[in-house]
Amino acid sequence: WLSLYALGLMLDLASYAIWLVLRLWMLSEGALDRTDMFLICLYAGFFVYLVVASRHFFAENRVAPIAMRRLMVAQITVSFFALLVTGTGRYAVLALTGAFVWGVIWIPYFRKSKRVRATFVKEPRSRVPPRTRQILPDATQSPGN
Repeated sequence: WLSLYALGLMLDLASYAIWLVLRLWMLSEGALDRTDMFLICLYAGFFVYLVVASRHFFAENRVAPIAMRRLMVAQITVSFFALLVTGTGRYAVLALTGAFVWGVIWIPYFRKSKRVRATFVKEPRSRVPPRTRQILPDATQSPGN
């Protein structure tokens, strides 16, 4: 089941990236209005979180299940705001419905599944390499010691 979710995650990454590139190209052509600008900002923020959550997922980090649940809630929220901004467009309704159904299926799976608990066990790596942490001075020591 996790491989199915991984496929959906990769498709989401590709589709949001393509959507953002096309919208930014249209912006450079001057073909967008304020509503489109709001949507670009909304989806760009969501895309950043999508990339971060995907990194945790594919690295099998311990925080990935929480990140995935938050990602699905964020996708529902973004789809809802997109629907409010664009009106009752068919695409916006389908996006909200799809995000809601996706969340109803996967949020409980990421909460309760033994497979998820067995897969996502790695600690996220620190941004500071271990050797650098040893070289940096201890903050508890005074400079004269």
